[in-house]
Amino acid sequence: MPDEIWRRRVNRFKQLLGDGQPAVAYFATIPWPASIQIAGGYGMDAVIIDLEHTSIGIETLEHMLAAAELGGVSTLVRPAGLDPATVSRILDSGAQGILFPHIETAEEASLARRSMRYPPSGIRGWGGAHTRYAVWQGASVLDGGLPAERGVYSDEYVTRTADYLITGFLIESVRGVANIDAILQAGTPDVVMFGRGDFSVEVAFDPEACDQAWETVYDACRQRGVGLSLAVAHAETRFYPGCFVTVGLDALWLSAAIERAVRSGRDSVASHG
Repeated sequence: MPDEIWRRRVNRFKQLLGDGQPAVAYFATIPWPASIQIAGGYGMDAVIIDLEHTSIGIETLEHMLAAAELGGVSTLVRPAGLDPATVSRILDSGAQGILFPHIETAEEASLARRSMRYPPSGIRGWGGAHTRYAVWQGASVLDGGLPAERGVYSDEYVTRTADYLITGFLIESVRGVANIDAILQAGTPDVVMFGRGDFSVEVAFDPEACDQAWETVYDACRQRGVGLSLAVAHAETRFYPGCFVTVGLDALWLSAAIERAVRSGRDSVASHG
């Protein structure tokens, strides 16, 4: 049997986190696959593709995932919610991880974890040779090979897919922060992100409450050795092995660049007026 491509796959972002390296990620909200390749060309380690607050659908997502693979960028996808069927489609399309939004309880954390894994340890629908991860290989099982030679129809494939993927939780509510210890225990995520935006709305934009909540999540994650997403301002003093740095999102970068370009153009004309 040939050496299936899935046996050679490496989730570079997960590898960096496991090695304690300071990996860098950003949010992609613009449905333009080439932008991810550009980010990869400048050394970006990972992209979080946002399906919660954008118009990006599954077909566009697949193009973005393929572009990320070409650009050497690892991919996490933030779905609109905790729906195992949607998670299965996203993973089958080639995502290397899921960043689950609005995780508030141990029960939700456990469901999220199980939706990332095939049975018997999970509930993910069997994709096998239908997935981008397997590059649509696996038909050799139809030739009647021995159990140890059955490609994707094997315990090896099930184990490798689980080890390959990153499970991430967004903690972004008062309830989620209060339950952080139970969430980490039940869901055993690889990474966590504190959703300051949603949390701040819930606490009437109280900055002190937001800071206290972030500290609670930070302390719980550090104690358990779970990587946390850090803003640039926190990276220098709060980094520990397993953390990564989130450096913003593409739409804000574009708007800032356009603003500078317009201002520069008008200023140049005004200086010659």
